[in-house]
Amino acid sequence: MPEEQTPPAPVEAREVPPWRPGDGPVLARTWTRGGPAVEVYVGGEWRLAPVLQRQDWASGRITYHVMVVADPAAGSPSYRVYLWDPRAIRPSRPATAAPVERTWS
Repeated sequence: MPEEQTPPAPVEAREVPPWRPGDGPVLARTWTRGGPAVEVYVGGEWRLAPVLQRQDWASGRITYHVMVVADPAAGSPSYRVYLWDPRAIRPSRPATAAPVERTWS
């Protein structure tokens, strides 16, 4: 019988600045509706976050633009951009619609 693997310990999601001209080409996948959702580890808790956009950078990094309640005391969601890390972001719900794809350079 195979051994069960322990999932990696979560780490705080790393917020990063959004793409800007001069950062090199990036493939952006944008959902206006029916997008996927992820759970983001912020403030020591997993929080549900609808994905608005995924960006695949020429450098190989992947970022997710999400809407998340990062500060429960504030109570309202905010838009954040997080660097993909499976210890900090995990899939929650698949997309039900296709994204619009566009390359920026």
